[in-house]
Amino acid sequence: MARARKKASGKKLRSAPRAPKNGVTLVVALRARPGREAGLEKELRTLVVPSRAERGCIAYDLHVSSDQPG
Repeated sequence: MARARKKASGKKLRSAPRAPKNGVTLVVALRARPGREAGLEKELRTLVVPSRAERGCIAYDLHVSSDQPG
């Protein structure tokens, strides 16, 4: 269970949850074909909410590169 930390102002901050010992972390990099970038991003965004709702999911984040198209 995550422990709360205190900020200098005295307010509690939540620390990031720890992955279980048998947990799995995936980092996946995808590149869309030219002209298909928006379609790929749309499809990937539809996966965020259902993936986060899966039992055992601690975090599911989608990132888009700001310096590489596609």
